[in-house]
Amino acid sequence: MTWLWASPEDIGAIANAGAVNVLYGSVARLTAAGNQFWNENTAGIAGISEANDNYGWSLVALDFNANNRDDLAIGIPYEDFGALTNNGAVNVIFGAAGGLNAAGNSVTWQNAAGVLDVAESNDIFGYALTAGDFNGDNRDDLGVGVPYEDVGAIVNAGAVNVLYNLFAGGNQFFTQNTAGVLDVSEANDLFGYSLAVGDFNNNGRDDLVVGVPFENLGASIDAGGVNVLYGSLGAGGQQFWWQDSAGILGVAEPGDAFGLSNQ
Repeated sequence: MTWLWASPEDIGAIANAGAVNVLYGSVARLTAAGNQFWNENTAGIAGISEANDNYGWSLVALDFNANNRDDLAIGIPYEDFGALTNNGAVNVIFGAAGGLNAAGNSVTWQNAAGVLDVAESNDIFGYALTAGDFNGDNRDDLGVGVPYEDVGAIVNAGAVNVLYNLFAGGNQFFTQNTAGVLDVSEANDLFGYSLAVGDFNNNGRDDLVVGVPFENLGASIDAGGVNVLYGSLGAGGQQFWWQDSAGILGVAEPGDAFGLSNQ
């Protein structure tokens, strides 16, 4: 077991650039031996530490390259690219003998080759991360929340990018206006604010849970909801849950923000 700790760390004089501490497990317990400290100014890491990038805002670890070692995906949701501000990115550092190694690390964002949609200011790509084998090919895939994505003229409706096989095996882009996804994109829903994974229908493929914490339900403003996309993602049988769903305990009320928390 390895413990990951992220913080809005200042890097030198660069305020809130962000960093990640990695503490490795041993036979007995976590140990400081061999621990690592990663930021965008670490030798070999793609990118440069900048003020308010918040490198490490979100984290998920799984084996993305199928080499039997877990890799670390690091959200940088307030990363700027060129004239874009806060469009966001994700850095992946790969596991190797002895631990994580900067060799071959990658940065992806919505303007990266093959990634669906277009990077825009304030999308905040990478605000939430999760990972699982969504297509049943025994390789882990990466889900990236983009909660401030505009869907057409619908401001901050939110979206999720799903990246397969280290971004080389195709990817998907979901909003609540995507065919088969229940409910409808609305302003400030923030679909993708939180993400989680599990095999909820016991078919051997991971399913994706997408928090929509500021969903309005009738007169209940910001009551919140959760979309469940079953693997293979986008196939039939999707679900949408909220506190007034049949059989769900509790009552949907304004400001409840059901679905706010990450796993």
